[in-house]
Amino acid sequence: MKLLNGRTILIVEDEQMNRQIARSVLEMAGAAVVEAVDGQEAVRLVLSDQSQTIDLILMDISMPKMNGYDASLAIRQSTYPRAKEIKIYAITADIMCYEEGKWREARMNGVLEKPLDYRDVVKILE
Repeated sequence: MKLLNGRTILIVEDEQMNRQIARSVLEMAGAAVVEAVDGQEAVRLVLSDQSQTIDLILMDISMPKMNGYDASLAIRQSTYPRAKEIKIYAITADIMCYEEGKWREARMNGVLEKPLDYRDVVKILE
């Protein structure tokens, strides 16, 4: 069963291998996947999403050009029509060392551990 059919997910990750793994997992569950290699590209993609098709943003934190915290805040403070309600989740390889206060300050909705499990994404989107 394709649990994520009809959903579009933006993966923001500077490591190509991590993007490929996340894409594979999400596409097997039926999602359409859009990729960005850093925070600047993510903000540009979201702001150009005129049809508002992105359902979820999975955002790495440590990236060149613009980190995930800054990108999340830029999206939240933008003129994008869904800026306040679009779900933005940090993704990290070491959830035990993750600082809760930082993702909350960046107005993210939560944190997911890498490698991604499509079941966690399904729960978020339900």
